[in-house]
Amino acid sequence: MKTKLDMDSCSDAPLASIIISIYRRDTFLHQAIQSALSQTWPQVEILIAEDGGSDCARNIISNFNESSSRLRLLSHPSNIGAAANKLHAWQEAKGDFLVNLDDDDLLEPGFIAALLPPLQKDLSLVLSFCDHFLIDEQGEVKQPETDDNTKAWKRNILKSGVHRPFLKMGLVDQSIPFAMGTMWCKSRLNLDDFKIQSGPSYDLFMTYVAAKTGLGAYYIPERLAKYRVHPGMETTMGRERIHRANIFCNRQYLKDPALKPWRSIFLNRLTEAYTGLGIVTLREHRRGLAMKCYLQSLLAQPTRRAMAGLIYCLHPHGPAKVY
Repeated sequence: MKTKLDMDSCSDAPLASIIISIYRRDTFLHQAIQSALSQTWPQVEILIAEDGGSDCARNIISNFNESSSRLRLLSHPSNIGAAANKLHAWQEAKGDFLVNLDDDDLLEPGFIAALLPPLQKDLSLVLSFCDHFLIDEQGEVKQPETDDNTKAWKRNILKSGVHRPFLKMGLVDQSIPFAMGTMWCKSRLNLDDFKIQSGPSYDLFMTYVAAKTGLGAYYIPERLAKYRVHPGMETTMGRERIHRANIFCNRQYLKDPALKPWRSIFLNRLTEAYTGLGIVTLREHRRGLAMKCYLQSLLAQPTRRAMAGLIYCLHPHGPAKVY
């Protein structure tokens, strides 16, 4: 996308910080770093935030002949969790314009050049975002799935330009791909409002933090990022963590008077998260915890699925199975 910003003077371009988080996996990291280094924007720093004490990132970074001012490694010797790892990187970033990128996803070369100028020009905006492709393990675009994904998150009907307020768009429709298709301005929101209990659902909670400012979001309908779908991704491997994170997030949303018009939606999601956690723990024969999850689900909103799970937990002899 062409911009009105004069790109001839690097000194006039604000610094953008790309945060690439990693946890004991390096399969796609080289590609993620390369996509960050390939940005056409002249002022970019790349922070590799490694959690869990492995040397995956260090070994990959050594393959790039980049100055230390462009690539920085932030390593935690023990596992502090996805959200805490990202928060630390956001705090350490030198740029005011930040981009999240998981180690298995990619940015198109013009990503920053398209998303940063609207934020630079309009101080009433807190973030800008775009559409994105879905790719497979080999990096090939999954076109039908990409089109379906755009429709699922209602980006096909979003108008380009400014959206204010964006609580419904961000939290109900979940149209903003904060994890890899969004740029945000750190100085225009309060990072103290972010909660590390949001875990792997940090992206939705950060959308909430941004929306609470009352500032606007700017949508660019181009597909300028790539989200990789593969067997080792968090959404397929970390079901219990995701359910726990969704329980925390939806409980927070239900407390906010500004979100009262969509209370029934967040209540449904809370119920689904408790039931989902019950299923996961019942599969692992943690019957006592599963029973508590089903009870919480029923207290939030009675459903047949949660009732069936609770009845099964009370059965003294049956093997654990999923409802």
